[in-house]
Amino acid sequence: MKKKEAKKPRTKLKSISIEDRETIIEYLKTYGATKSNTPELKELINKKSYRALEDRFIYLKEVEGILIKGKDGRANTWRLNDKDSIREILSQKDYETLNYVIETEKENFDESTIKDIEKIFKTNQNYMKGHLNFYEEFKDSETIRLYDQFIYAIKNHKYLKLEFSYDKIEVYNNVKPIKIIFIDNNWYIAFEYTNKNRDDFILRRLTFIKKLIFLKNYIYSDKNGFQKKDLNKYADFIDNIQNAMTLFNVGRKIATIKATPFIAKYFQKNMKKFLSSQKFKEELEDGSIIFTIEYTQDLEILPFIQKWLPDLIILEPKELRDAYISKLKGAIDNNSL
Repeated sequence: MKKKEAKKPRTKLKSISIEDRETIIEYLKTYGATKSNTPELKELINKKSYRALEDRFIYLKEVEGILIKGKDGRANTWRLNDKDSIREILSQKDYETLNYVIETEKENFDESTIKDIEKIFKTNQNYMKGHLNFYEEFKDSETIRLYDQFIYAIKNHKYLKLEFSYDKIEVYNNVKPIKIIFIDNNWYIAFEYTNKNRDDFILRRLTFIKKLIFLKNYIYSDKNGFQKKDLNKYADFIDNIQNAMTLFNVGRKIATIKATPFIAKYFQKNMKKFLSSQKFKEELEDGSIIFTIEYTQDLEILPFIQKWLPDLIILEPKELRDAYISKLKGAIDNNSL
């Protein structure tokens, strides 16, 4: 009797194509948890066996860390690890604007056009946080070209070397691009880079970029890309970034602010927040409003408070109030010359 041949040991994939990766992720986003033996997905990535499909699931779980494995009876199931992956969202304002336009102008669009608009929105949100319409902000073709290159680098996890021109030339090596963010009415590039043998996170204005060079991985000379899971640690920070002065990996302090009755209506409980961490606390008998703001450094909130001079009063902490008073005295002295 012929012996049954033993199954060959499974060889783990070292990489998968960008097309396979994006197809699987989009399928899971659309349909949720999916079995290893899903015929539609096998056909979409053009594989002959379910084992080939599961190999790609295993790669996305063990190498990139963006899938979670489960069970449905005896079958393996796979779903997106939303908790640990970079949250790919645009601002709530842009989401509401898009839906408003589609609803109010629906009669001017056919169904396929609406689907195309929504598809573009979903594609952009993978790489951007902020305004949906980018090109209307830039007339400079070189800036747009650099933007497109940066988006490509984010999408394909490419190492970069970046050069910016501020008061002096700043060069960043071994850059891992994360996202393009619209804050404080400007476009910023969020990226990780190597600084004195350690990784640092930074935001830099897109319009100040002068050179973008694609690099090979400085550790593995035969590769020029990194794993997206390397950037998971920045997910919460990017979701909750307050402005360009918000520092990564710095403990947040809480400032208690009083708005005088003259401007109190703008700081009522149900009014739109000026800063994402802003929290209403109470309304005083004289009509003043007490609220709090979280911050990582003084520069993150002092310019905001100064805009409402003299109707926002810092109650706590004392060191922030003292820094603000010193700043105001300096401004008076400079204008008294």
